[in-house]
Amino acid sequence: FLQGFDPEAVYALEGTEEKYTGEMLMKCGFLVKGFWGDFRSKLYHFMKVNE
Repeated sequence: FLQGFDPEAVYALEGTEEKYTGEMLMKCGFLVKGFWGDFRSKLYHFMKVNE
């Protein structure tokens, strides 16, 4: 599970229009789309936004 997010804050996934609350990320995670194959990796960067 993801950790260290502020449950009350909103976070944007860099490079997309997707936004999540910190609580949702820590309790549910997020859907990883189009990512299949052996030995693959990807870095996801969430930025706290002011809403």
